[in-house]
Amino acid sequence: HTGSIMSCAWSPDSSTVITAANDKTVKVWDIATLKLKSTIKLGSDLEDMQVGCTWIGDYPLSLSLSGHLNYLDVKSGSVRTQIKGHTKPLTTMAADPLGGSETFFTASYDGKVAQWDASEGCKSTAFVHSNKPVRMHLANAETVVSVGFDDTLRATSLPLKGKDTAIKTTKLEAQPRDSSHCKASGSTVVIYEKKVELLKDGSSFCSLDLSYDATACAISPDGNEVAIGSKSGKVFTFALKSGTLEASKTLERHRGEISSMAYSHDSSMLATGDSIKEILIWDTAKGEVKKSRMVY
Repeated sequence: HTGSIMSCAWSPDSSTVITAANDKTVKVWDIATLKLKSTIKLGSDLEDMQVGCTWIGDYPLSLSLSGHLNYLDVKSGSVRTQIKGHTKPLTTMAADPLGGSETFFTASYDGKVAQWDASEGCKSTAFVHSNKPVRMHLANAETVVSVGFDDTLRATSLPLKGKDTAIKTTKLEAQPRDSSHCKASGSTVVIYEKKVELLKDGSSFCSLDLSYDATACAISPDGNEVAIGSKSGKVFTFALKSGTLEASKTLERHRGEISSMAYSHDSSMLATGDSIKEILIWDTAKGEVKKSRMVY
């Protein structure tokens, strides 16, 4: 090895030892001859450093700094398969709301985004944010839009390609609390502590100061309405007309801080959840509760 050895492990029959090192390799040693049998190269990036190894029956495994678990083939000196994923707690996820694809995305506290196939597992990853991602949305088949505690809105090109992933970054004026994206208009609504802003193609086209603490938001699929949840439990709706927000309704029924919101696919209903685990379904036209008593 040309770097520090981080781990070593004996094979079950004691005939072989594998060593994992920060030179991004795993080496296979024959104990009878004390000679090197093969070297398995795991990559060239910092996150490809090998930090652990073990045997599961006759199969050797190694662990990359990235968190990837590598199943190794001793005979061919290669990686049989690689299991990818997160090593930090998840903070948000995104998928096609109409269920038209088996692909979905997850983001973890360290800013890593993973692209998954429901049948095959994690396909690829990329570090998109430098701090906690707050919310993520599948804008279209080629782009994921997200906001994070690094005070940015990022449009990430798909598929994810590790460090070669194309990311368009828009600097936000403050730390975002939540966001929502409209596929039809391409607009993203972002809320701050006491302000709401709408952006499109990386540029702000509408903003409004609020008199209350905003905690959650949603934009209707038709792009005509924005809803903002508050710390007091009230939900405020706004009509989006000609690039401006006009106050519409105040929905009062929740007893806890609004934590999550989503419109139905036809924009006729709004689901709101609060901090005491209650979900309400509202008729957006009438501003009335259609279904309640859903507590989890």
